[in-house]
Amino acid sequence: MGRIVTRAWLIAAAGALLSGPALAADGLVLQLRDSGPDGSAGYLAARDKGYYAAEGLDVTIRPGGPQAEPLDALATGAADLAVEGMAAALVAREKGLPVVNIAQPLNGTGLALVCWRRAGIGDLRSGLAGQTIGVRFAADRHAFIAWMNRIGVPTDGGEQGANLIEQGAGLETLRAKRAACVTATAPVGGQQPEAGPDFVTFHDDGAMPGDGLYALGTALADPAGESRLVRFVRASMRGWAEIARQPETAGGPQQRMGPACCGPQVNVPDGRLDIAAAGRAVQALLAGPHPLLSAPPVGAWTEAITDRAAQPGAAGALPAGAQAAGRPQDGAALRKAP
Repeated sequence: MGRIVTRAWLIAAAGALLSGPALAADGLVLQLRDSGPDGSAGYLAARDKGYYAAEGLDVTIRPGGPQAEPLDALATGAADLAVEGMAAALVAREKGLPVVNIAQPLNGTGLALVCWRRAGIGDLRSGLAGQTIGVRFAADRHAFIAWMNRIGVPTDGGEQGANLIEQGAGLETLRAKRAACVTATAPVGGQQPEAGPDFVTFHDDGAMPGDGLYALGTALADPAGESRLVRFVRASMRGWAEIARQPETAGGPQQRMGPACCGPQVNVPDGRLDIAAAGRAVQALLAGPHPLLSAPPVGAWTEAITDRAAQPGAAGALPAGAQAAGRPQDGAALRKAP
């Protein structure tokens, strides 16, 4: 009897040793940028519907907020991936942080400027001269300056430029009359909420890429790390596809305000970065009264992750039609940006 019990125990122990590591999911930490549902809905859907688990991933989602610094989380090792706008990411890359765009789940920033109607700002190029503008520095500063660069408005104050101050929550800074205008963001796939009859809203029509997924270049150099990123993007885009089909699942009534107008659009099916839009973003950061870049970046993005995530036949793969015919060299295309 003792030999039978011992043999059974050995078999069970051997089975545990063989099955334990195979069942262990790969851990990955994502740092969000915003605290609301718009920038996080697709990732939360992927988690809650088990898409990450199906890819063998154990994903921790760190919440964002008005003062969140996703790229700092990458730099310190607190996160493996960060959700950030392209303007902020390119500026950080020039300063030495080797961040790379691996996917672009959302197109467009949804950035807008809400101004007092009585301020008489009919045209931004001339109307913002001498005005005080409230900006969420952590979230929107770089994207806003890029917008102003594109239309030729200085942002260092003075009679010809706009004076930027840190804005409070929502329209608080505007209603307190501390600024003539403040920045606002339209929800994903929706319209900018109406501020009221006393205000007028201007939308950034430059179509700069919005919140993308960024990783450090070292993660791309490691085959195991790259595999995690491929599986994460594939699962995340399944989550974002759910939001595109049923935007009300994002959790906010703002999602049901009307037809798509000014908010970011879900970049289904594959989250592939629009290279032309990236080129426009670079030009806006290079030019204008206050350039934020001194030279076009190289290696600032890669399509390798979205290419692999969309491969036909891969587990949980997106439709084969998601693959594009061409594949520009990673960041080198920036030097030829229009």
